[in-house]
Amino acid sequence: MNSTIQRLNELICEEYNVEIKLDQSLVHDSYDEGELEEYMFYHNVAEYCFYSQPDTLSEKLRNKLNFISNGELQTEIVSDLDNDDEFSYYEDRLCIMQQAREDRTQPSEDEVELWKKGDFKLYNLYTEFKIYFNGQQISDLDLIRDLMTGNK
Repeated sequence: MNSTIQRLNELICEEYNVEIKLDQSLVHDSYDEGELEEYMFYHNVAEYCFYSQPDTLSEKLRNKLNFISNGELQTEIVSDLDNDDEFSYYEDRLCIMQQAREDRTQPSEDEVELWKKGDFKLYNLYTEFKIYFNGQQISDLDLIRDLMTGNK
């Protein structure tokens, strides 16, 4: 590799600019028929940025994703990373799917029971995480897992 490119790479990797952007898609869901159609798409519902050195990247990324998931989604992302049904690929992005009301809030148990009978509308809310490191989007779930857990 060219020595100028090597120097540039070393400089770029001294500090990471991390951006996390969220899109949400609300899909009408039927207990009997499954997903029917997309009801609404929300582009960039939230955007978070932070800087980190390599030695603090795992901790800062984990803390930021948990902060986002607790605030936006009322779920724990770190534990969901081990559950491919909850946190997985969706159109080349990392995604969490949750059942939701039309206003994107969690339904009550009574509302879920009414939905099962066909007496209440519920939706699947897909929250897509777009994660960028120094401007480059990373969609590799294994890499994200390793970064969050500090695996080498």
